[in-house]
Amino acid sequence: MTTLDEFIIDRIQDYPLPDGPVERIKLLATELVLGVHNGFWSSHLQTIQSDTMGGEFVPMEDDLREYMCQRWDDIHIGRKRHLLLGHGYLEDFYDVEGSHSYRLSHSAFALLTEAPPYGVFISYTHKESSAFALLLVTKLKHHGIQPFCDMSLAPGEEWHPELEKQIKECEHFIVLIGKETRKSEATLKEVTWALKENKIIIPIWHNGFQFNTDEWEDIDCVVVSAIQRKHAVIVQKESAAGYNAAIVELLTNRFGITP
Repeated sequence: MTTLDEFIIDRIQDYPLPDGPVERIKLLATELVLGVHNGFWSSHLQTIQSDTMGGEFVPMEDDLREYMCQRWDDIHIGRKRHLLLGHGYLEDFYDVEGSHSYRLSHSAFALLTEAPPYGVFISYTHKESSAFALLLVTKLKHHGIQPFCDMSLAPGEEWHPELEKQIKECEHFIVLIGKETRKSEATLKEVTWALKENKIIIPIWHNGFQFNTDEWEDIDCVVVSAIQRKHAVIVQKESAAGYNAAIVELLTNRFGITP
């Protein structure tokens, strides 16, 4: 179960706040819905007017206040309320007693079904991870994401410059990690390129992979750090259900898509 701190840290690391005001309010609405799905706060955004904060409206729920403060550096959700209302992500709500509050709209929840507007590169070791890579490509395409992996290379293409170009143009870099990955010079090179380009790196451990420091001593420590990141997606069981569960976790927690 993801904690609130992990949720906030992951969003800050993996989803920098965009510059455009429209993109920002859309991201806020998406994250508010993700918070509901994770059980951090209610879909009803009740606020109170705080005398100690200049009369601004602040969320009643402690977790929502903490999220607004850490993620947006602004506890006053009231300042963004009119934008959420204007874009249709928030709507007025009256309970049976006539008390007024706000709730996230169907349009806000629909954001979770949208395909992300960025590229995804899948790096894998052919000897061990080809079948998983093919399954992942199929699942991502089913949800409107068009990933790139070297299966997409046309016959006769120069693989080195084309892969480097695709990594440079992507936003998310998924690397499938198995027991043979450390022996794959090509996969480790791709991770190096992704690090150089400051891509969002998402490791997925499978095939019973467990990190052992001694086995990776000869590998660049920066690459090792990326591979053993705490928020790696882990295939818990080598079965169809185990792989599907890992892909669902990837779609939900990394791309904000509810399968």
